[in-house]
Order: sequence, then C-alpha cells, then structure tokens
Amino acid sequence: MSEAEVDSQQPTVGHALDGLAHPRHRLRRLTSSGWIPTPAGSSFASAIPRSMSSVSCFEPSFIFDSCDYDAIPEDVEADLIGETPTVSEGEEEPSSRDSDGTSPAEAAARSSENWAKVKAITRWQRQLSATRKRRAKMATSFALLYFLCGVGSHIPMELLVTEDKSAAFLCAILIHLFIVVRRLPSIPATIGDHRIPMKWHFMFSVCAFGYAYLKALGITMLPMTAVVVVSNLQLATGMIVGALWLDKRYTSVQIGSVLLTTSGIIVCALLSSHGSSQATEGSDMALGLALMFTAVLCGTLQTFLVNRCFSIYGPHVDEQLLMQHLIGLPLLLVSPRGAESIRRVLLSQSSGRAALVTIAYLTGNMVLAQLCRRYMLRLSSTTQHVTCELMATIQRFACLLLSAYVFHAPPYPPRTMALGAAALLVGSLCYVSAPQYAEAGKSKEE
Repeated sequence: MSEAEVDSQQPTVGHALDGLAHPRHRLRRLTSSGWIPTPAGSSFASAIPRSMSSVSCFEPSFIFDSCDYDAIPEDVEADLIGETPTVSEGEEEPSSRDSDGTSPAEAAARSSENWAKVKAITRWQRQLSATRKRRAKMATSFALLYFLCGVGSHIPMELLVTEDKSAAFLCAILIHLFIVVRRLPSIPATIGDHRIPMKWHFMFSVCAFGYAYLKALGITMLPMTAVVVVSNLQLATGMIVGALWLDKRYTSVQIGSVLLTTSGIIVCALLSSHGSSQATEGSDMALGLALMFTAVLCGTLQTFLVNRCFSIYGPHVDEQLLMQHLIGLPLLLVSPRGAESIRRVLLSQSSGRAALVTIAYLTGNMVLAQLCRRYMLRLSSTTQHVTCELMATIQRFACLLLSAYVFHAPPYPPRTMALGAAALLVGSLCYVSAPQYAEAGKSKEE
C-alpha cells in the first residue's frame, strides 16, 4: 500500500477523534467527556478487561503512547476492541437510565461503536508505520545502487577520456540513444497518454542537455580530476537555485556547512592536480571551470524541477526518463561537437582490437550511467531533495579519490588532501543534519 493510499484512509477514521489534535490522552478525554461511557460509579481503569492486568499502564492513553502498536498482545487487543461490557447471567439489568438519559443497552452499543473506531485508527496508524518503513528501505536500496552505478560508470569514462577527450560527447549521445531504443515500442503510447504536461518534459530536456553538453565541453578543457572536483559543487549550486528560483531561505548552519564543503572541494582540487602531467593553459582552465559550474547548475535545477513535478503529478519515472532523452537526443546530434565525436572516437581506431575495447568501454558507461540516472529518479521519488544531493556529493567524492589515486597516479596527491576530503564530508553531513529554515523559526517561537 502506498503512502497516498494510506493517507486517503485517514478521513474515514479521523472523525472518530474529531477535535483532538494530538493522540496523547485521547481516550482519557473521550471518557471524561462522555463520548466513551463507563459504568456508573467506576473509573475507566476498572472497565478495562482482566486480561490487561499484565499491562503495567492502566491509563487510556497507553494505547497510543506507552505501548508500541505492534507489541500489543493479541489477546489484549481482542479484549480491548472486541469485548464490550455485558450483563452477566443471574444479574438483573438496571431499569433506570443514566443521568444523561442513556440506557445501559444504548451505552453498550455506543461503546462498541466507539471501540470499532479506535480499532480503525490503530489499524491505520500501523499501516502508515509499515509504509514508512518500506519507503525507508526502498530509499536505502536506491541510494546504494545509485552510488555503485555512478562510481562504476566513471571508470570507463576515465579510460575513454584518457585516449580522446571528445569521447565525453559520444558517451552522452549513446546514453540517450540507449534509453530511446530500449523503449522504442512504448513511445507512441507514452506521447499519446502522458501523465506529466509537455512543458515539464521540455524543461527537463533543456536542463539535461545543458548539463551533458557543457560538462562534455568542460572535460575537453580540464584535467579529469578537476572535472570531478567541480562536480562536487552540488550542494552549493542547490543552495543558489533554491534561493534564486524557489525563494528558499537557509539557516546559518546550512550556509556554514556549504562554505565548509566548498572549501574542502577547493583544497582537493588544488592538491589533487599537484604534479599532474596534464598541462592546461590558464584561459582554458578558467573557461572550463565556468562551463563545469554552469553544467552542475543545470543539473541541480533539473533535480529541483523533477522533485517539484513528482510532488504534483506523481513519480512517473519511466515517462520522465523516456521523454527527456527522446527530446534531448536530437539536440546532442545537431550540436557542433556531436557528429565530430562519433567520427573521431569510432572511425579513427588504428586496429580492430582497439575498436572493440572502445566499444566495450562505451557500452559499460552507457548501461551504468543509465542505471545511475534511473536510481537517482527513484531516490528522488522516495526521499527528500537534501538526501539526493548528499548521495550525489558522496558519489562524486568517491570518483574524485578514484581519479586522483588510481587513474592519475603516480605522482600521488599530497597527504594534506585528507584535510580537504574531511572538510567536504563533514560539511555535507552538517548540511543534511541542519534544521530547515521553517523548523528553526518555529523552534525559536516555542
């Protein structure tokens, strides 16, 4: 059962506790107000069945507070919900009515109805708790798969770019082509019966094209280590997009965490490129950094748009993936570097073996990158945006270590690079654990 289906059940049982905002002492209030009647001259505790004598809490609120829903014994629950006070054999049924004019039979019937409502509320809360646990497990699985596929797709990309930097354009084209060809039979049905308005798909495609094309341009101008470092600016660009386009406000803890993360990225960039054999002119370095920063900004904006769209129209991941790549593929093919990358990488191999190795690298990057995007979208539909940004930062940080210590070593980066790495991780964790602006303001008022 999805969370939306669980939430839809709330109004059905919510009227049972109309006017009571918090579950604490709900039954106590209902009893004292006469909503749940008890025998005259007795307390609510004395009306609790004998099978509850093993329970250490004899207050009406224990159903919601003191005991876990799943830990309530079945016999106790049966007595609590299924049994109602009845007149024993040999006892005379009182002929007089209560002070409010309610006969014992009417009181017993109303008490049975009220216990049924309590049972419905308890069942709904159990279902909601189970749904939240399932969503947490799904989010954990998606985050782990996203991390593994992202790091795995980086390995063939490093090997391809080492041979020819224009391979980055070809990788982007093949990823789009793979998704479109794989879903070719479902394209007419998706276009004819799309659940997300087309304006959202066009915005997704423009942002995705900007990210893929500008990143490929940046790769041709920068060392691969610097590319991976700048890709870790996801938290900073997320704050910029949130402040400029979404009118979001951030606490001082969040701002300080992003500054700490950015400082760690700068330190890692300077130290990881120390002693690198790749020479880059100053103008190309500045232009490449600007292009990479803009690419990351486009990717962050797309993530915000996807989260917003999914919250309105539902997580239609398959439709979003297909339409984004279907619109973005022609844009990449007609781009200035698109056709050139196909000719340089595939048609200029010196031998058949080299061509097969290149095709194997391209295939591995294509499949793993597509899975990485899919799991990122799945993660976006099951958790908060901050969690997605944290996982993206951790994944890119792992790629940074892989690039600096495996593919471009020796010479190895200085040991002081660990300071930058620690600053990056600590800043990211502080940003995620920091309270949101609305929560911080509410706590101050209280």
